[in-house]
Parts: sequence; structure tokens; C-alpha cells
Amino acid sequence: MLFRSKAFLEISRWLGNTLSLHSWDVVDAIRFVDKKEFSFHKEDITGREEAEFDKYNPQLVFLDAHVYPMTKKIMQICIDRKIDFMCHDVSYQIGVVVAGERSKGFTTGFEKCYAQWELYIMSELFSKKLMEKDTTYYEDDRAKITILKDLYDLAVVEMK
Repeated sequence: MLFRSKAFLEISRWLGNTLSLHSWDVVDAIRFVDKKEFSFHKEDITGREEAEFDKYNPQLVFLDAHVYPMTKKIMQICIDRKIDFMCHDVSYQIGVVVAGERSKGFTTGFEKCYAQWELYIMSELFSKKLMEKDTTYYEDDRAKITILKDLYDLAVVEMK
């Protein structure tokens, strides 16, 4: 849990909203956030994604899972259920070589990764146009996608 999650909590408090934040990971790399502020689940939910969505009924999903089949599965669940989601690391600054290196050793079926993993998957689920370097906005009958190429390189997917 890095700075991004701390930002979600602080923005929520500033807006006067209550935020139920859950984080799943197979390692405990919590930094910058007190574990009393959110629910940390040290477990792999691969194969149980639908059940976790049923249990917690998220309104927003933040993905930072990188090269795992679960990333695509969670995006597909969000699309099917019309749940907004955000992805981190969608820049082109790391590029083909590093993204390809990240793919090695994973049995994902998506070893040919041409940009950051989340953007690559989004291009498969929505449009190849998302892989074009200058694309910062895309819209179709399912969603509006805004790509923020800055310090955090976020993609925000607003389902219709």
C-alpha cells in the first residue's frame, strides 16, 4: 500500500465521505498508511475474484497488479458489472523492453506485452487505439477512458 492509497483516504476525508478501502496482496509491503485506516487482506484471490466482488460490492476498483491474469479478469468483471476502475502504470516511459521483461516467467498467455500491462489489457478489452502513444481519451458505448500521463500515469475508466 503506497502513497496512492493514502491519497484515496485523505481525499475521501477531505470530501467528508466515508471510504471502505480494501487491499489484497500476497506480501505485506504497507507503507505510508496505518493499517487501522483500511482492511488489508494478505491473500491471493485468483480464482475467487467474482466471490470477492459479490462480498464487498465495490464502487471503484484501483488496479496495480501488473503482469497477472487476475488483472484482466478483474477488468472484465468491472466491465460486466459497470464498475468504474482505475489503473496505475499506463505510461509509455517504461516501454516495450521493461514490459516484456515483466512478462517473462509468468504463464499468462499475454507474453507479448507492448506497453505497460494494464494499458495493454485495456486495449484488448476496449480498443487498440489505446495503445497509440498520443491517446489520452477514448469513448465507446461501454465506457469513457481518460489517460493521465503524469507522475502517476493513471487511466480512469468510467463505465456507462
